Amino acid sequence: MMISNFYNRINDELTELLAQNPSDERTKAHKNPIQNRSYAMLIWFLKFYGQKGIYQSFITDGLDDKSCDIIFSNKSVQEEVLFYVVQSKYVHFDASKKAETEFPKMNKTEFGHALNDFAVILNGTRWSSKNKNFNRKYEELKQHLEKNGKVKFLFFTLADDNPEIEEAVHAFNQTYAPHVTLEVIDFQRIRRDYIEFKYKEITTSNPLEYAYRPEEQEIILPIERLKNSKRDIFEFDEPAYIFLVKPKTVYDLFNKYKFSLFFKNVRNPLHRSNYNPKIVETLLKKPAAFWYFNNGITGITQILPSLGVHAKEIRLEGLQIINGAQTIYSIFSAYQNATVMQRKVMDNYARIALRLIGSGDEAFNLQITRYTNMQNPMENRDFCANDDVQQRLQNESFATDIWYEKRRSEFRLDALEKKQLGIAILSNIDLVAPYLAFYLQKPMDAATRENDFFVARKEDKDGLYETIFNEQTKYEDLYAAYFVARLYDEYEYMPHKTLPSQFQKLSLFAIALSKIVMQKYFALTRWNESGKVLNLSLYLLNLNKSRKAADWATLLKILVYAALKIMELSVEQVGKLTTNASFYDTIVEKLEDTGMDIAAIQAIEIKTKF
Repeated sequence: MMISNFYNRINDELTELLAQNPSDERTKAHKNPIQNRSYAMLIWFLKFYGQKGIYQSFITDGLDDKSCDIIFSNKSVQEEVLFYVVQSKYVHFDASKKAETEFPKMNKTEFGHALNDFAVILNGTRWSSKNKNFNRKYEELKQHLEKNGKVKFLFFTLADDNPEIEEAVHAFNQTYAPHVTLEVIDFQRIRRDYIEFKYKEITTSNPLEYAYRPEEQEIILPIERLKNSKRDIFEFDEPAYIFLVKPKTVYDLFNKYKFSLFFKNVRNPLHRSNYNPKIVETLLKKPAAFWYFNNGITGITQILPSLGVHAKEIRLEGLQIINGAQTIYSIFSAYQNATVMQRKVMDNYARIALRLIGSGDEAFNLQITRYTNMQNPMENRDFCANDDVQQRLQNESFATDIWYEKRRSEFRLDALEKKQLGIAILSNIDLVAPYLAFYLQKPMDAATRENDFFVARKEDKDGLYETIFNEQTKYEDLYAAYFVARLYDEYEYMPHKTLPSQFQKLSLFAIALSKIVMQKYFALTRWNESGKVLNLSLYLLNLNKSRKAADWATLLKILVYAALKIMELSVEQVGKLTTNASFYDTIVEKLEDTGMDIAAIQAIEIKTKF
């Protein structure tokens, strides 16, 4: 979602909030109406991240900068009291007058003032406010700090990230660690969370909740034993156990750890999945049959402790669920919405099989994950969806109007909603072959090794995943390559389209060669005169937006020229092209040695109107 589109969407929601509270004098505290949005933004922040409206009464205007502050407390799922101190900064941006690239970054000086305010609060010498509720919470906070309680400071802003403040954030966290932390919620984070919550319907993290990490904590799981049975726990030498747990145990796990339980899981729970209603229905109507109808849950822990004959609990040093995410989320939903009596019935009759595997080997864990998720149709890319590089590429795409889909059906948007948002969604599957051919110059792999795209070398020595997805992989390069491939596909007069269908994959070689032709063409024409270094991906993306007829015609001529070069090959040479990676390199070397006929490119007739 483009910066201006998302900013305007948030602004519209702030306007609605102000209109909903016409009697609240704080919505009109400033002569400049733009400044009043800072108050509305804090209310939006609290509502968006799921806090109760009662906290609105604790909001107070700041001393000098007229921003809004709030101090409030929450209880964690472990009944631990946690305090939050939030400062918001509204930023005005007029997209009609400024370019996307001019979107404001966080002001370093302003942020420094906020840190000073936070330090004053921690030192217990903050000024008093006219808001008595705020003063009461401030006194409670001081007492909480004296008891070594946990506090999170949040700086919430509609400005973009500023690398210059990173050192100050790090220094603050080091100074006041471990029970006091500072987190900055900037425009990019808000946009990412908004998309996750609104259009994926999942919660990955919430700054107003304490983040428990299940893979790093001690977890105690009650074990349900069967009467008069010595076979209710199965132990294997690998090591692994299979035992039974109650619905309450599953509910408590998810209630505490939320989606972080499934960090290594290949598919997060899909709220609209057809499987979920069936699981809930079985749990509520046939709880005694749940064990028979459900495959249960599979978890991994690094160290698996031994279990005594009469053990009724197991203590784990960390836990990750790698199979059964839908089961867990369905049980949680059913239990959360059930009456007291329904919960008693569920816990009395329903049992869930938990297979617990001890393993610290990441490669082995991936194998387990792959083989335990075969009951429903899976694709190789599903097993990579939680990788850092996949998440990074998706986050990069959120700054554009073409979103990167790393997991099947993860966005809950129909055609109308996409149109209203002005966005399209592209699967990573559709991006890989063009990127491999065009950007990485490996057309033979792109044309012949489709099954290896999302297979890691630690699983198969021939896997291409690390070659394609690594620290150097950028979303703009992926999309630029896809844009070129789309032109090859959509331009009906492309010469290779006259070939039989079995030769259509030759287009990937033409796509690859077109990059070499582009670089040489632009180097020999305008770019060498200006002295600029051509960022080819950025040039292609800007061309896609600008729709300049002359530039589009030049690009199509280059693509046709590259396709003609491939079609010049003999049948024998085509055979080498698709079986010997070095043969394509020979074609590139020849083109670079002999040069290109610029006049021949410019003479190509383009039949499409722009």
